[in-house]
Amino acid sequence: MNDQPTSQLAPISKMQVFREWVAAILSIIVILGAFSMIAAAFYQYARVKDLLLFINPLLGVIIGYYFNKVSSDLRAETAEMAARTASVTA
Repeated sequence: MNDQPTSQLAPISKMQVFREWVAAILSIIVILGAFSMIAAAFYQYARVKDLLLFINPLLGVIIGYYFNKVSSDLRAETAEMAARTASVTA
């Protein structure tokens, strides 16, 4: 019998880690910028209003990307593990 667990995670490459860090840093910069503009809107609404109209869709894209990426990665890992199990049993 095989004593190895069947639910092994795929190894993470250094490039994947680098991409995640860069995406996280860019997202944090955009989110902090949006919050600072929202705070400034309380004092200078007429000027910041137009910037907020530009930033809000970008903020939505960033949040949507991360929620989609997490669920897509989980489905991909599940499919890979199912394929490995099927190839081992075949």
